[in-house]
Amino acid sequence: MATTEPHADTRPLLHHSTGRDLACRHLNSGNPVLVGTNNHAFILCGYRRTDQPQPGWIEFIRHDDQAGPYLVVHNVLNDVDKRTGKLYGPWRTMHVPVPDKLWLAPEAAERKGGQFLLNASNQIASAAADPLPFKPIQDLIDAQRLALRTYAIRSNDFKANLDGRALPKTIQREYRLARLPRFIWVVEAIDRQLRQAGEPCVVGEAVLDATSSDHAPEEIALHVHGVMWLQQTGGGVRFPITGDAKPYISGGVGDP
Repeated sequence: MATTEPHADTRPLLHHSTGRDLACRHLNSGNPVLVGTNNHAFILCGYRRTDQPQPGWIEFIRHDDQAGPYLVVHNVLNDVDKRTGKLYGPWRTMHVPVPDKLWLAPEAAERKGGQFLLNASNQIASAAADPLPFKPIQDLIDAQRLALRTYAIRSNDFKANLDGRALPKTIQREYRLARLPRFIWVVEAIDRQLRQAGEPCVVGEAVLDATSSDHAPEEIALHVHGVMWLQQTGGGVRFPITGDAKPYISGGVGDP
């Protein structure tokens, strides 16, 4: 079970983005999140993005045994049910039931995977001929267009979903033949502009071993700008495996 404890100074958990981001990573994975306030608890089962009060604003979907299912949390920093006026108060704790083999924390996976993607993107961009057939991740960062989407998934489900994500056939084949642990963390590099337009928006993804340590997350595979690296179980890395630089569809639960 993954747990986020209250801050030592008892400030609300979501005064900062860490609690919000933690909840989103687990909801991307299909894991419900139990939130505790001073005197109540409820379940988060999903989230959505809106343009109000600002673009990219996150609204969570709540199940509350005292109020009903599928209730919208409009503002986690001022949690008031707009229908009834019920004041929930600051969110103090989060508890997430996770599978036994999901040891690597999502924060550690996202930090490692994001750096892995950026380094690989820089290498590919420096080696490719102009004009580049893709937008490097550093350019997306500079334009404030990059988002990271992190989720955990059973490796068998990950492989089964590949065809529906519009990944190149050569990349799908390598993933399907790879020996993966039961659970993996996937960190996707998302182009916000493509996401907003409703188009395939994943420009790269890093796959990490969910049983590895937070202090040394183990990279298994990387696919960015149509180039793939794959860690082999016998040692060494198989690369490069080439496909297509076109963006593809997210593999997480719900919309990206």
